[in-house]
Amino acid sequence: MHEGKAIKFSRSKTTELVAYLICKNGSSVNTRELLCALYGERADSARYGSSLRSLVSDAKKTFSDLEIQNFFSAEYNNFRINPEAVKCDYYDFLSGDPAAKKLYAGQFMSQYSWAEDTAAFLSQKALSK
Repeated sequence: MHEGKAIKFSRSKTTELVAYLICKNGSSVNTRELLCALYGERADSARYGSSLRSLVSDAKKTFSDLEIQNFFSAEYNNFRINPEAVKCDYYDFLSGDPAAKKLYAGQFMSQYSWAEDTAAFLSQKALSK
């Protein structure tokens, strides 16, 4: 969401790319990790590299068009988002915000298989007081 409206990318897979980087909470991710997350364990840069470049280009263009600065960083074999530029319930939960913890209902990016471990972690953390 940006200014109350859903961000629309020209490629649907770009949403997953951005979601994955948000899930990584600012940690840098290399090309191989992104390819595996987005296309599966057998994905290789020879076959999927141009697709990943298109997704990165789509993200950069969309953020630029919306005049969103300092959110997304993509350099050779190094991708990340700036968590300080993101306001989301996931980060609020991680920071210990009681309201975010109370709102957590056990669902976290359930449309993505790579988010299962994080969902389990969040559920466990929500149960602990």
